[in-house]
Amino acid sequence: MEFVKSSAVVKYASSLLMGVLFAFLAVNIIGFGAAIAIPKALLTPLVSLSSTFGFTLVNTITIGIPLAIAYALISVLAKQFEASVNHLVLVSPFVFLMLSYLPNVLLRSHDVTYSLSLFMANIAPTLLLAVYLAKKQRNL
Repeated sequence: MEFVKSSAVVKYASSLLMGVLFAFLAVNIIGFGAAIAIPKALLTPLVSLSSTFGFTLVNTITIGIPLAIAYALISVLAKQFEASVNHLVLVSPFVFLMLSYLPNVLLRSHDVTYSLSLFMANIAPTLLLAVYLAKKQRNL
């Protein structure tokens, strides 16, 4: 039984399964985050500086940070169930999901820098957290 618990195959399979569940959760978080109404009084000063900056900051706050929090919760839950987690495998289904949306968004958009900044606002906090946790786990 100890072999099954410490097996690398089981570690990768459980990380991949939890990653797929996180990708399903991410779709819901992105949908709810996109539906949040931002008041004009709050958005106007941000957009007056730069529209790309304003909307990227709003996207980071309403979508990017909640995705990172959900990723951290899944990581903590995995540790509670004593499952060995590979953080880079755990985040890979989410990354592939986001990358599958990217060509469609870029082909429809006239402003590529705006689309890329919104894409990075959604994905960057989660990727940074996954890399941080993977490095922290490697140092232990």
